[in-house]
Amino acid sequence: MPVLRAAGLIADARRQDWRRIGEMTDWLQSVPRRKCSQASLIRLWANCDDARKWPALIDALSDASPLVRSSAARGLHGYSNAEAITGLKPLLKDPYRLVRIQAAASLARLTAAEFSAEDREAFELAAAELVAAMEARGDDAEALHELGHYRLDRGQLEEASAAFAGSLRFAAGQVETLVSAATVEFRMGALDVAESYLRRAIEVAPNESAPRFNLGSCSRNRSDGMRPDRRIGRRSGFAPEHEAAARRLAELQVSTK
Repeated sequence: MPVLRAAGLIADARRQDWRRIGEMTDWLQSVPRRKCSQASLIRLWANCDDARKWPALIDALSDASPLVRSSAARGLHGYSNAEAITGLKPLLKDPYRLVRIQAAASLARLTAAEFSAEDREAFELAAAELVAAMEARGDDAEALHELGHYRLDRGQLEEASAAFAGSLRFAAGQVETLVSAATVEFRMGALDVAESYLRRAIEVAPNESAPRFNLGSCSRNRSDGMRPDRRIGRRSGFAPEHEAAARRLAELQVSTK
């Protein structure tokens, strides 16, 4: 693909314009790979909901470049179909640490029964590397944010709460972190704290309807004795740059019992 056309696809992705997603997936799977540009495209797909990206990401897990492999592993976070899981598990033993820890992060929601004994050992080692790498950057908002997501996916709610709170100390206006922190507090039954995070998200993004909708639902849950409200987390009018936060809002549907 000519360089200018590839640049145009990346520019579209930066604008969250997915009308050419078919061309983007074709380019990602093209040979020879352009590792830096293709890794950038994968990262820009974080807010893309088009299902056509998944096969391309799974294919990129076997790329020769560790940069592309790690980006693809990260891009598959939250996508738990059998093919993705099968493709991610070998990366737990990848020669490159960055690839191993991204694979561990994307497999963090799996239970012990979903691993073989060998894969479980590899996961535990890679997960320990992930935690060590993130904790070593204890003054980095993004690292603490990633650590919080890992803890949340593992069901370690108190540790997740601490990580998100730490992240917000360094980047108080990050909408996705605020919403993630609200998710954790909701699941722990601390609805007043969840509300405070959602109110802060509204201050940061006052024109977004989803934080307001979820704030109202959270308030109703508190008044009704913390009865789970299945409407919590419904996506409603999120701008493209806040799509990741909208997906985290959906996790508020998890029961607090």
